[in-house]
Amino acid sequence: MKKTFREFLLGHKGDYLDESDFKPFEEQVREEYKKAIPHLAIFEVETPSMEEIRKKQLLDMAKMLGHSDEKIKRIEEILAKYKSVDEAMDKIRKLREDELLPNGGRRFKAKIVCEEGLVNYIEAGWEIVKELKSGKIVIKREIS
Repeated sequence: MKKTFREFLLGHKGDYLDESDFKPFEEQVREEYKKAIPHLAIFEVETPSMEEIRKKQLLDMAKMLGHSDEKIKRIEEILAKYKSVDEAMDKIRKLREDELLPNGGRRFKAKIVCEEGLVNYIEAGWEIVKELKSGKIVIKREIS
């Protein structure tokens, strides 16, 4: 196909088309187009949804911020579980809060007790952490 016809069919405007008064007859355009038909290909392009784009952006941001592969995998799992990023964000924020807390997000209450009451505390679910030089004992219990 001649360049002037290609440019004309693509809707291009320019000095070389405008100044040359290029005004082909419809039949001329049709004949030039027929020459190009064997070389045309139509591809179906699958465009991602807005939610898929947002999920990818979120994962890219996590990678850019240097999060571990384990955390990125966890974010992917959370995103796969929910229909929208908005629904998943609460869980992702919780993941971040847990990460910022010591002990993997678990919270503990601690006490220093004497040996006499220790058995009662252990039976109530308390754990021994350390014995102090004073003879007192540090104990802890997970709280929710």
